[in-house]
Amino acid sequence: MTRIICGVDIASSSLAARVGQDGAEATFQNSTEGIAGLAAFCHNHDVELVAMEATGGYEQRAFAQLSESDLAVTIVNPRAVRQFAQSMGRLEKTDSIDAGMIAWYAETKKSSLCAWPADPA
Repeated sequence: MTRIICGVDIASSSLAARVGQDGAEATFQNSTEGIAGLAAFCHNHDVELVAMEATGGYEQRAFAQLSESDLAVTIVNPRAVRQFAQSMGRLEKTDSIDAGMIAWYAETKKSSLCAWPADPA
């Protein structure tokens, strides 16, 4: 059974979200208010898992706040996502495409909830 996964491409000031590979998308500020908006977006789309890349710390606040909003959250390896995208012939890179690739990768790898701090393995 396919789960509804929201991929989130995280930058220092923004969060690009996409439900599944090609679903609904939105961009939020990487701030307390923006993350609250992302949580509402995920709840409105019945998201079962939020997947985001490890980004050198920019993901920490989003991970914590989304977890507190009763959302399952996982951290994925950015290099693995990029290699997955290349293997699928997706060479384009935009925040929206990256968010969709993160969701697709998490679905394909059957990613699950993780606890903070994320295990880098």
